[in-house]
Amino acid sequence: STLTEMVVFFQWTCPPQKTDIFFWNDTLWCLFDCKGKTYADLHKLPYMKCTFILSTSPRREMVNDFKKPPVPQEFYMPTWSEAEMEAIAPFFPNATGWRDRFESLGGIPRHVLEDTKQPPAQMLEAACTDCSLDDCI
Repeated sequence: STLTEMVVFFQWTCPPQKTDIFFWNDTLWCLFDCKGKTYADLHKLPYMKCTFILSTSPRREMVNDFKKPPVPQEFYMPTWSEAEMEAIAPFFPNATGWRDRFESLGGIPRHVLEDTKQPPAQMLEAACTDCSLDDCI
């Protein structure tokens, strides 16, 4: 038999209907980026019908349902190297100072390439006020 692959991209405003069993089934791999989404957005999708990959920071309201049995596999994306950032930077035209941001913030693509309105020093200061040293131990 021949494996046919189909990649479908849809904007958040128009996913296929939940009842579309030809789309939402066990052959579908769905990548859900939680950036800017809420718990209600996630539950608009019938994620139990497919292989569902949730891309998120550890925000409890987005991952709690996925911690129920069967326990999901967890993967952590490593930080990117400068060469990897350089390869993808042309796709982010607003990230003109990405090298300086990389030097200050490290290899987290979202902080280096996407969140470019806030100066790196301000981002680091905000991160320091959001937690205490005890949180890191």
